[in-house]
Amino acid sequence: MTYQEAVAYLESLSRFGSKLGLERMQKLAELLGNPQKDLKFLHIAGTNGKGSTVAMLSAILQAAGLQVGTFTSPHLSSFRERIAISNQPIPEEAVSRMVEELKPFADKIPELTKFEFFTALALRYFQEQKPDLVIFEVGMGGRLDATNIIEPVACGITHLALDHTQRLGKTLPEIAREKAGIIKGGRPVVTAPQAPEAMEVLRATAQDKAAPLWEVSAVPGEGEISYQGRAFSIRGTEADFWLKDEKLTKVHLALPGRHQLPNAAVALGLAKITCDEGFVPGDLLQQAIYSGLESARWPGRLEYFQGRPSVILDGAHNPDGARQLANSLAEFFPETKPLLVLGILGDKDLEEMVSLLAPKAGRIIATRPDNPRAADPEKLAELARRYLEAVEVVAEPGEALSSALEAEEELVVVAGSLYLVGELREKVQTLFS
Repeated sequence: MTYQEAVAYLESLSRFGSKLGLERMQKLAELLGNPQKDLKFLHIAGTNGKGSTVAMLSAILQAAGLQVGTFTSPHLSSFRERIAISNQPIPEEAVSRMVEELKPFADKIPELTKFEFFTALALRYFQEQKPDLVIFEVGMGGRLDATNIIEPVACGITHLALDHTQRLGKTLPEIAREKAGIIKGGRPVVTAPQAPEAMEVLRATAQDKAAPLWEVSAVPGEGEISYQGRAFSIRGTEADFWLKDEKLTKVHLALPGRHQLPNAAVALGLAKITCDEGFVPGDLLQQAIYSGLESARWPGRLEYFQGRPSVILDGAHNPDGARQLANSLAEFFPETKPLLVLGILGDKDLEEMVSLLAPKAGRIIATRPDNPRAADPEKLAELARRYLEAVEVVAEPGEALSSALEAEEELVVVAGSLYLVGELREKVQTLFS
């Protein structure tokens, strides 16, 4: 099987859509000899911030000398990004070979989804390559997500908000119950600060599972982990962290935005647990935290390219992400009304996302991400015109970006979907290289 044939097969599985449930994944894993049992995992769930937390945690563990596997989604340019070891994506040769190996087993399971196959491919690749630790990011939810067949060393839960409400529940406690489904008996869990009704669910689940709960607090010195920002810019953040009884001062985060501080704190808590479990020598942890957070990168999330105009790429794919982007733009560019290239998937809360982003823009170009679930850009434009007159539709994303870059604005922001960001990022990189 060639790499192109392997990719074509994987894409063919898209016809089965996205389905929650563990039965198909468990059956496939059993056919493969349960490769997950040969690996040591950290498991990350949450609404927003999962990928950033994985990136920061992976960078810390690598700085401590570990080989770290990561399984994340979605990808920006190539699905190979989803499966990586110490930032190196799975090679095309391994994809071809393993898809050919797994396909006969997968074909025995009716309506196996693409994400489930990806999960199995990741497990087999990591089983073969034997990294010291594997960080698994949940695809959707937690309790019934395909990744939840693993037994992790510890798990982390990032900020919880309303998203995928058709599948995970329409209230925050309902969503928290789904995310809390990754908590395993007796294994530590680190949680970002949450709304009281969500935290109540996490505390109850941890207590039921006898799982030690490490809570992150924005109040210095409170909880198991806490943080306080010192300085913020589009180029990064300086902050202090309290990790149990240890204070780390003037830590630099390469990932910009106040919303990255709780993500970093979750990463620190999980790094500390790996140290307690013997994966990381205690004398290496502090320096690994400093160097790891300073080196961590996570493309497409408040990613800044300085020029004329400057460009920001940010997935901002749900209301919570849109709110974080709007707050960051107000903080870092208070005198600027950017030109916003906006494309959103149709199953998101379009009205709320537009209400958060449109008032920050001086002009909007509505477009359509290359995804069958994409919202009609005419509908986006109609919603945006409630907030400003300068709204146009350029349905093809590449043309929308070209039009934005030619407009002689100070700042162009591409947002609304990671699919849109992934589609346009290479072009932006080329312009700024």
